[in-house]
Amino acid sequence: LEARRCAGAPVVVVGGGNSAGQAAMYLAEKGSPVCIVVRRPLEATMSTYLVDRIESHPRVKVHVGTTVTDR
Repeated sequence: LEARRCAGAPVVVVGGGNSAGQAAMYLAEKGSPVCIVVRRPLEATMSTYLVDRIESHPRVKVHVGTTVTDR
């Protein structure tokens, strides 16, 4: 439900599991520029088919070695 409200707006997805990857792809396909924030490379925690789709999508950017902190 929340994803529909974000469609087209820039979003950040935190996490490198398959659920995060699927959410990122869904939002990117709806027109959102997506930043995926992960600590480890996607290959360590995500299915290969999904990593390939994410890496080839023009609206998805992956930030490896990153953590989210409080301001």
